Amino acid sequence: MQKILPIIFSLCLLTFACSESRPTANAQNADCPEAKIEGYWTLPDPSSGKPDSIVYAYQNGGLRFCRMVAIYNDAGKITDTLANCSQRAKKIKGNPKLCEFDLVWNLKFDAKDKKYSGKITDPDSGSTYDCDVWLDPKNDTLTIRGKVLVFGESLVCKRAASLPEGAEVKTKTLAPLIPSK
Repeated sequence: MQKILPIIFSLCLLTFACSESRPTANAQNADCPEAKIEGYWTLPDPSSGKPDSIVYAYQNGGLRFCRMVAIYNDAGKITDTLANCSQRAKKIKGNPKLCEFDLVWNLKFDAKDKKYSGKITDPDSGSTYDCDVWLDPKNDTLTIRGKVLVFGESLVCKRAASLPEGAEVKTKTLAPLIPSK
């Protein structure tokens, strides 16, 4: 009986935690902490804090991926979208368009830490880093942290309020495309 009580207590806590952070109606699955990262997120420019791009977080084969779908210029105007992208990643093999590949990939959820771990590519340098991604359900923000050992940089993203024309993803045709050096 002494061994069963902690298990029941843990299950009750897990049930309560999941009921507090239920997926939104448009979430694609019922995994309480996992489903909410799917959707469109506005990434800030690390130096100015102004919107830099919009990414789409999606699931494929049990893993999560993030693909750029819109890019802002310095004046805050959308210059490129998934449907019409001209900017290229010069340091990535084949110089793909920035909206053609996944910047963040192979995110696997760790229920204990309540975060995803995977890889992220810096499209300017072509460098790949480990990354952690987690959701703050109270503020509906997504933090993406690229890291090398214990050092790293975090971006706090907000859900995109609206999408420019040409940025919407056709989810049935979307397949992961991981960059290579």
